[in-house]
Amino acid sequence: MSRVDVDYQYYADVFKGDALTESDFKKHGMRAEAIVNRMTYSRIHEFELRPDDLEAVKAAICAVSEILAEDHRQKDATGGRLVKSVNTDGESVTYADTADNQPPEETLYSKCCFEARLYLEDTTLLYPGVYYDY
Repeated sequence: MSRVDVDYQYYADVFKGDALTESDFKKHGMRAEAIVNRMTYSRIHEFELRPDDLEAVKAAICAVSEILAEDHRQKDATGGRLVKSVNTDGESVTYADTADNQPPEETLYSKCCFEARLYLEDTTLLYPGVYYDY
């Protein structure tokens, strides 16, 4: 299984991300890649991707890394509870209810998939069936 070559330099220079430090990106990048790989039915590691698809995958990994880092920061600040909103002075916190008692991990995964899908929809990587395009 080969990894997708996306690093902090790519995140900052190409994706134009500014929400993560290099340390944050290193911490959450591998998990983000695993989530994107799961969404694409392991295709990002099984096939040599076309250049446009590879760029879409890299962007999706960057976007998911930002979501994972933000989730981590919020959970650290609230003792692991899922936050819906925090007011500007930090005095009031509203905790989120999850749909149908969905576990927080599934809520986070859904949020990651929604964001990654923005980058991956123009590819064939999200197609669940057998696809011989690669």
